[in-house]
Amino acid sequence: MTEPTGFDGSPARLGVALSLSLAGVATLALAAGSPTGAIVGVLGTALLAPGLLRGQRRLVDLAAAALVVGVAVVGIEGAPPVPLVVAAAASVAAWDVGENAISVGEQLGRAADTRRAELVHAGGTVALAGGVAVVGVVGFRLTTSTQPVTTVAVLVIAVLALTAALRL
Repeated sequence: MTEPTGFDGSPARLGVALSLSLAGVATLALAAGSPTGAIVGVLGTALLAPGLLRGQRRLVDLAAAALVVGVAVVGIEGAPPVPLVVAAAASVAAWDVGENAISVGEQLGRAADTRRAELVHAGGTVALAGGVAVVGVVGFRLTTSTQPVTTVAVLVIAVLALTAALRL
């Protein structure tokens, strides 16, 4: 006699893998900015993994916040703008792709073939975040201001806060 199978609403595996990969990119970018950034990036990624595996949105949000704090820390320490912008973009993308993985799992279940939908969503998220990052770096390079890099970090944090507010 076979046992009935139940619905498995766990986060989609591909989305989990993509989100963790993006968090890894954010961590590498933070590490390029400073050793403190590397520590905060690893902490954020370490929080993200169990949040994604268990489908706990609050832990995923906390992990994204840790990555954003890493961006601020690296900016305050005077890192160049490119690692800051890459880390910010990858952090937002990791958070969004992770949230989507949880939603897909809750709605369709882990057994459903969701690869195409997840890849399209992740691709769009990465394209948007990458586009914003490119505009940010180009804008910074075109300015002749002597504003400290901290200003860039504060602006990036403001963009992340706006992104979070729009998603609520």
